[in-house]
Amino acid sequence: MLRLEVQQIDNENLRINLYSVDSVSPPLKEFRSVKLYQLEALTDELLLQIPQAYLTRGRSVDLLEKLKLKGQAVFQTLFGETGVQLRRLANPEAPERLVIAVDEAVAHLPFDILYTGDIFLWQGFIISRQIATEQGISQHRARVIPGRKLTLIGDPSADPALDASVRDELFTLSEELASEFDLQGPLMGKSVTRQTLEEVLTDCSLLHFSGHYQNNENGSSGWLLDKNEIFTGDKLGHFRQLPHFIFSNTCGSKSTFQSNSFIHNFLDAGISAFLTTNGDIPSIQATWFGIFFYRSLLKGYSYGQAVHRARSSLIDRFGISDLSWMFYILYGDADARPVLRQTRRRFSSRKLMKFSIPLVTVLLTGIIIFTLHRRFQAGEFFLNTNPGGAVILLNNEPVGVTPGSVRAGRGDVIQVILSGWDTSRFQVRKPENDWFLQSMDAVDGVVTERQIMELPGVYGHNPAIALIPEEMHMLKFDLQGLPGPELMIQGCPLKFSGEQILLAVDTNLYRYILRSGDKVYDKALAIETDSLLTAAEITANWSEGRYH
Repeated sequence: MLRLEVQQIDNENLRINLYSVDSVSPPLKEFRSVKLYQLEALTDELLLQIPQAYLTRGRSVDLLEKLKLKGQAVFQTLFGETGVQLRRLANPEAPERLVIAVDEAVAHLPFDILYTGDIFLWQGFIISRQIATEQGISQHRARVIPGRKLTLIGDPSADPALDASVRDELFTLSEELASEFDLQGPLMGKSVTRQTLEEVLTDCSLLHFSGHYQNNENGSSGWLLDKNEIFTGDKLGHFRQLPHFIFSNTCGSKSTFQSNSFIHNFLDAGISAFLTTNGDIPSIQATWFGIFFYRSLLKGYSYGQAVHRARSSLIDRFGISDLSWMFYILYGDADARPVLRQTRRRFSSRKLMKFSIPLVTVLLTGIIIFTLHRRFQAGEFFLNTNPGGAVILLNNEPVGVTPGSVRAGRGDVIQVILSGWDTSRFQVRKPENDWFLQSMDAVDGVVTERQIMELPGVYGHNPAIALIPEEMHMLKFDLQGLPGPELMIQGCPLKFSGEQILLAVDTNLYRYILRSGDKVYDKALAIETDSLLTAAEITANWSEGRYH
């Protein structure tokens, strides 16, 4: 395990130590002349401007390249010889544990997403943070609660703007994880009071909070409740028991980067690890991160490994140019694991002998029934891709290559992955009597070499899947507010309708024609990057009335 210590000495100097906890070798010590206020513009771009642009534009290769550029600038400014060693030690194939110990002056720096010149720092290490604050160490450490009890808390501030996305996230998590955890909730809205939170914190093993984080002028910060009340966690030192782990999926200005006392309150009280976010995340990506994360815990991975795997799975699912993976920060002990063992009744040897024969019979019968149930509750699919040779993944585990068959049950996720091509994702469905694959990608069509191809949303037992080259750009039309919009491309008979249309396009020049009611708009566009076109932009800037 590596330990990186970054501490401010004065306004212009940092002390940096890098050493292996498991080695007797002397640490690498470095003093860097860094004026932190001069880094503020760069860190604002990393923590505010790029995330905001991602929320507006979605997946973008340009934003990814900008993130690399700014992340590398901060990496090179902070680290001299330490940076050389970090670059040498980073290993995406077998990432080593890296504990980053910081003081409050540098705790806001986005270490996870700094770019070494080859990879982002999180890709080469299993990262967690420790914060040295001016608060003293509490003499009281609560007992952590073992078990599988996972409680979901959603938007106690009852913000209408947040309600829909939080409900999507938590109800989907609830559906996906209900059979694997002892689930409580989701507990939503104004019903979640301070008292409710305190009761939940003393009664669950893992807590998932999704809502607002807020800093007030008086210096208090924490989870936002109804009527602008803030849960700061300052009373946790009085609690006899607390969760083993907390996932705080919060939105707010720089989120918890601006106040480390909130996180410190939880860690100092005895919680093993605290996972948080540094900005708003689209609900679909936030939901999938949660599913990947909790399923990794169930497989026995540590909190640090689960975060690393969930980030990697987001990239597999949405592509690295979808920057949703950049928002997560783990504090505390990354090596810790939830204590998922469940309590079992103990039988005396006499009772065990008495019931051994019928017990074995029941177990064998159950296994046979379960096996038959799985056999007949699964669908068989033969996957063809263009081009072929794509790896087939079932629930993130490789099971073959295309063309090839896969057997999957209701709700399973199938992916096909090929280098140089976007990953295609499908979920297995069986609403009534037949099995089918529901596309999880939002792409409606592909425009390439002046040809247009519609991508189906549903595939049968023998899907022919057209993969999309990575170099193509995403062109999204947000046509909300326009009556009956229909989109066409000049020279192509195919039409797309609906308020949201997503096309994968090459860089050739095409004339796009949009019909809405009795009005027709048109414009010739060559798309050089992932782009979003809104109804307001189209009606204001496109030509009108030139086509019928």
